[in-house]
This record gives sequence, structure tokens and C-alpha cells, in this order.
Amino acid sequence: DAISLENFEATQREVDSEKKLSTDRALEDSMRVSKRKFIHEQEHMIQDMLGEVGSYGAKFWELEEVIEADGAAEKEVALSIAAKRARLCFLSQAKNEIFAYMSAGAEGDKIENQINALRVKLAPGGYYDFPARKMDKYKNKVIELLGGNYAHMVDGVVGRVFVDEYDEIIQKSIDALKDLLGGDYSVASIKRARAMLMTVPFQKWPKEVARLRSPAA
Repeated sequence: DAISLENFEATQREVDSEKKLSTDRALEDSMRVSKRKFIHEQEHMIQDMLGEVGSYGAKFWELEEVIEADGAAEKEVALSIAAKRARLCFLSQAKNEIFAYMSAGAEGDKIENQINALRVKLAPGGYYDFPARKMDKYKNKVIELLGGNYAHMVDGVVGRVFVDEYDEIIQKSIDALKDLLGGDYSVASIKRARAMLMTVPFQKWPKEVARLRSPAA
């Protein structure tokens, strides 16, 4: 009858309206996600243009002093120095990743949780474990140059520099960032911290933050 038809049409209009609203919301959410991803990747491009990763990467395979060092003890010291120089590339990548998250516009609990999550993601075994991607290749290259009798020494030195010391730097530098923010995770505070640390090598964040927070600064 006419009333039933009218009720059906009214119900159908409500359903159509709800579907449209749901579609609009999904589109808005998708656009927000896309924008955050774009900003995240844009930050990577900015860091690449600044050239920090590239400049360290160019020195990654510099091993002449290890080859030329006399005796096992001297080679171990030389390898430690060379591995720490190579590690700068990984630390720069870690800094790049943190800045990418800081540039995406998140604030409050969300960015705080992201920064805390990066402790695990950047650490050995984490999603962004940059040294793990090249550690075996680096070890094999050094062993190829020095000979198999140095394999144990190489494994110990590179493991210490690329894993243990690297993780310690990650944790202390993120601690320093959180100290600099001082519990203020607003967009303005995130931008200010990013600007203050932009030109500071990642491994030097603790020292720089201590300087910035000192009464004389």
C-alpha cells in the first residue's frame, strides 16, 4: 500500500545516505593516510638531498687501514675504527627514519607511541635494523681481505660495533629526544625539536640535548 511504499522509500533513503557517509569517511581516512605517507617519504627525500647518508655511505667500504695494520692486535683496533665509520651510515638512516615520523604531523599520544615503538623497530632484530642488512656482507668482505684465520676476531669486533654499541646509541639518542621534548608532544614542540637536531649527527644527540637543556644554553 501507499504507506508501506513510503516507509520503504524513506528507509532506502536512510540506507543510501548512510552508505554515502560511510564511503565519504573511508575516502577521508584514505586521503589522510596517503598524506601522512607522502609527508613521511618526502622527509626521506629531504634527508637524502642533505646528503648525510650518502656521505657516510661513500666511506662504508674503506678498509685500507685494516689491511695495512701490522699484527692481529693492530688489525683489531683498525677494524674497530673502520666499523665505527661504517656504522655512521646506519645511524644516519635511523635519524632519517625518526625525522620522517616527526614530520608526518602526528601529535600527542600517537607520536609519543611512535617514538617509543622506534626503540624496538630500530634496535637489533627490529623492522628497521639497518646494520643487519649489511653485517654479513661486511664481515665476509673483511675476512676475504684478511684471511680466514681472522674470522673470529672480525665476528667479535663487527658484532660489538654493529649490534651492541649501535643499540646503545639508538636507546640513548631516543632518550635524548624525549628529554628535549620534555613531555610536550604537540606539533609545535615536535617541529622545534626537529629543527634543533636537524644538523646534529644522531650519535651526538645526547650531548647536544644536554647542552641545550643546560642553564647556560
